[in-house]
Amino acid sequence: MITGCGATDGGASAGGSSSSCAAQLLFRGETYWGHGDGIREPKDGKVLGNGTMPGCDDGDGQASQSSGVRVVALPDVDPSNAVLTSFGIWIADGAKLPDVIRDSRQPVRCSWPQPRQLSGTWLSVVGARPQYDGDLNTPYRIGLVVDGADVGLPRWRSVTVQIHVVAATDPTLRTSDVKQALWNPGTLTAQTHCDAGDFIADSATTRPQ
Repeated sequence: MITGCGATDGGASAGGSSSSCAAQLLFRGETYWGHGDGIREPKDGKVLGNGTMPGCDDGDGQASQSSGVRVVALPDVDPSNAVLTSFGIWIADGAKLPDVIRDSRQPVRCSWPQPRQLSGTWLSVVGARPQYDGDLNTPYRIGLVVDGADVGLPRWRSVTVQIHVVAATDPTLRTSDVKQALWNPGTLTAQTHCDAGDFIADSATTRPQ
C-alpha cells in the first residue's frame, strides 16, 4: 500500500501496525532486534536456517502468534552480529552496528550524464497538503523502489530513490492513479535526468499490478 500520499512536506509516514511490541527474532539461542527499513536493501547471503519471531500482545487483548522465518547471512557480516530476513535486518542483542547498516541508510544520488528510465514499485508521494483524496500538485516527490543495478549500485538488491516531479514533467500522475495506488500501487516508470544529485522526472506513468 502506498503511504504518505499527498502528505505535508515533512515526509511520508511509515506504514505498519501501531503495536508497541518491539520487533524480536530468536535464532540459535540468541535474541536479535529489528532495525527497521533502510533506503538500500542488501542482497541475501548464505541461508543460515530458521528463526522465530515471538508473538506479541500490545495490550489490546489480541495477542499475535509466534511465527517462523528463514534467516540468511548479510554479506561480509558475522551472523553473531546481524542477520537478514524478509522483514529486514536484525541486530544481535548488545552487538555493534555493522557498517552495512549505516550504508543502508545512505540516500541514493543521481550521478549520470544522460537521461535514464527507471521502473519499480512506488511507495510514497510527498507534496503539498491535499484538499481531497488524490489531490496532487507539482512539485512533489515519489518514493520509488528499483533494482540496485539500475542506479549503479549492484551491491544492493533494491534501493529507494526519490523522484522529483516538477511543473515540466509530462505526462505525470493523475488523480485516478493516486487513488488506485492507495490499494494497488503497481509499477511506476519515470524517464529521469540528474540535477545536482536529484532525480528529476521528465515523465512519469503508472501501470496497476
